[in-house]
Amino acid sequence: MWILVGDGQSEDKILQTAERLGAEILWTRHYWKEFNGFNAAFRDPWGNEIVLWIKAGQDPKIPDGYTRE
Repeated sequence: MWILVGDGQSEDKILQTAERLGAEILWTRHYWKEFNGFNAAFRDPWGNEIVLWIKAGQDPKIPDGYTRE
């Protein structure tokens, strides 16, 4: 399942909350060119995989420390 992280929301806060509630973090800080988005993912306690997607915008600047395809 893909979830769009809205303006003013924090990927880190979402991941911290998910982990506190029993999720397993699968990856963070990745740029996916085909979708032009930054993303992270976790598996919830029931086994559902959730991918967070943040729009990268036009001419995205990929921060240091991010992986990419």
